[in-house]
Amino acid sequence: MQRIDEEMDEEAKKSMLKDKILEALADRYARIILTATIDEPKSVIQLSEEYNIPMSTAYRKVNKLKRDGLIKVDGSVINNGKRYFLYKSNIKAVNIIFTLDTLKVDVIINKDMKRSAYW
Repeated sequence: MQRIDEEMDEEAKKSMLKDKILEALADRYARIILTATIDEPKSVIQLSEEYNIPMSTAYRKVNKLKRDGLIKVDGSVINNGKRYFLYKSNIKAVNIIFTLDTLKVDVIINKDMKRSAYW
């Protein structure tokens, strides 16, 4: 019985992560941040300046993406005595299959190009 509960918990986690990914892809600024940090980590200030994202919006989106597990802190820099974190996308690519009775999200993780399973 416990095994079934564990599997259901795992399925629920996958479903939640899929929803978070789809939500992020539907948001213009979140999409820009994920794309901009695939290859090179960037600070919130860099994201704001390079992509014309309002600073408060950039901080809010980065915090949500981090909380959702879609980006991670990948270092920091010190500028004028202040420490700024650098963020990098956990996602390299996403393939979505949407049909009448199917929604499959295939995620390629941004770490040595390891690929996850279909969800």
